[in-house]
Amino acid sequence: MKKLLYLVCAVVVSVSVSQAQSTTSPVGCSKILSQAQYTTAKNSIAKKNDDASKQATAKQVVNASCAYAEQVKGFESLFTSEQTKLDFAIYAYAYCYDQSNYYAKVSPVLSSESVRQLHDYMYGTTH
Repeated sequence: MKKLLYLVCAVVVSVSVSQAQSTTSPVGCSKILSQAQYTTAKNSIAKKNDDASKQATAKQVVNASCAYAEQVKGFESLFTSEQTKLDFAIYAYAYCYDQSNYYAKVSPVLSSESVRQLHDYMYGTTH
């Protein structure tokens, strides 16, 4: 009986440890953009000539590895067009590891109208 109890406890501890070490976020991210990868990607994006190219590359980056809200803000700051900033903010939300920080981090880069639209998208509301 003691051996069975020990085995059950060992399995529970093993499962708990493996779950705690998992990098899966609430949005299903299995791979998170490291600071080094972010810096490399941001420098590469900054060298692009137009917002369309910058946005396409930024989307590829967050598609491959989820980003933190602060990283999304950094990518967003590279765009000149307000519409591109908003489009990317909406797109990247699904790939953000720390969605609870998203609105506070990303919205300062946007105009007030874009902030409203982002809010509506994130919270499913309309004014």
